[in-house]
Amino acid sequence: MEDVPVLLFHNNYENYLKINCEITSANNEVIFLGDSSCQKLDKIQNVDFYDYRDFIDTKKMKYYQDYFVSYNTKGDFIWIWYFKLFSILEFLKQTHKKSIFHIDSDNILLDNINEIEYEKENSYFILNDWDEFHMTGSIHSGRTTIEFYELFSELYEDVFINKSKLPLIQHKIDFHEKNGGGGICDMTFFYLFDKMNLLDVDNLIFPKNKGESRVVFMNNYGNGEGFYSKDQYEMSGKFIKIFKDKKKNKNYIFDKVNNEYLELMNIHFQGKAKKKMNTLLKYTSIY
Repeated sequence: MEDVPVLLFHNNYENYLKINCEITSANNEVIFLGDSSCQKLDKIQNVDFYDYRDFIDTKKMKYYQDYFVSYNTKGDFIWIWYFKLFSILEFLKQTHKKSIFHIDSDNILLDNINEIEYEKENSYFILNDWDEFHMTGSIHSGRTTIEFYELFSELYEDVFINKSKLPLIQHKIDFHEKNGGGGICDMTFFYLFDKMNLLDVDNLIFPKNKGESRVVFMNNYGNGEGFYSKDQYEMSGKFIKIFKDKKKNKNYIFDKVNNEYLELMNIHFQGKAKKKMNTLLKYTSIY
């Protein structure tokens, strides 16, 4: 497979964005899509900044938003998650890029993602169905092609506009309207790509080969969730325990289900863990 750049999308500058870019770009070429407040990140080596507003089809975006319904108990702000995907699609079209490795802005990469042996062109997280309403996929770490984003646009039309695919998720909508706790979002779409066989997906929640190493991407630093168990990785207090080998310049986590140490490729500082994305992180992490 061809080498691909890492892409982050974020509006409104936060200090942790600089930390992420400095660490992630040590081993990867980084594309940062954001607003003008984030342009200063372009000064970091291996980081190329693009203003996302240069890649917005205003007419099409208004068309999509006019049909948007928040089937989610968290409110209308969920629209920005869809907006982000449409913006990335337009960026890929205009720059003629076929693939990227997408990461969330609170997710740092500790090594070169292009050294991994992916089985498919699209490789991202399909989480275990802990219950029938979970239905979650994630590209907080995800090798994704332009086909992925085009498919997202098509499914959006089939759910929100012509509603031909809405029955597929109506039971999930009804459940969350009654019980709260979320609902339909972009991650539901990523899940459906795989379950409906709309896209050939390599599930990145499982370990991959990288040379002689077995490597893994974590889902969330604040819990030990893997595919086999919600408590799959050894914890240290509230966070996954990271074992650092300075001689090998590697990070590891321990898989309690399979009784093995796995080289760690990322740290996803989701939620309250985001406060750990500070200047100290640059000096205490191995990357």
